[in-house]
Amino acid sequence: MTYSLRVASLAFFSIIVAIRRAPAQASPIPKICEERVGLVTTDFRYKVPTSQMARIELRQCEVGGAETVQIVIWRAGATSPAMVIESGDFGVVQVFCRANVFVLETGGATTDQVFVIIYRHGSPSLELRKTTRGTATLTASPKFVDVLIEGIFAGADPDRTEKYRFDLVADEAPAK
Repeated sequence: MTYSLRVASLAFFSIIVAIRRAPAQASPIPKICEERVGLVTTDFRYKVPTSQMARIELRQCEVGGAETVQIVIWRAGATSPAMVIESGDFGVVQVFCRANVFVLETGGATTDQVFVIIYRHGSPSLELRKTTRGTATLTASPKFVDVLIEGIFAGADPDRTEKYRFDLVADEAPAK
């Protein structure tokens, strides 16, 4: 009886060590909400379905009896999204896209969120996510997009304003 208990303890210890040494797995992409309410891409191609293009989808989710906006970001030709962002907000304030730069602003009850997604060599990256009590002002030129965000909460200090510049790079636009 003692012998089998030792073997069982040794086997259990070996399993624990193996689990602790196993490489960490990436967390799975969250479930995509069913209702698509918007789609943004910077390039439409004749006879190419949008499902095969690099794009950003805005989806409506029902969470706990309320509806929120989900941002689903795709690479060209992909069968699963590169990124899914749960905004927690319930409305879309504004959307802008040109070349490789996508700016989305979602709105909640008392704050908005500003998201900037940049595509580089066909891969999207979330470059900015800011919460504000104001709204973003966007200024575009042929070479860049300026994003001015007013009303950024700063605790006991007065709200602050931040300005960002994102270069438009046609060669780095979402892959076709």
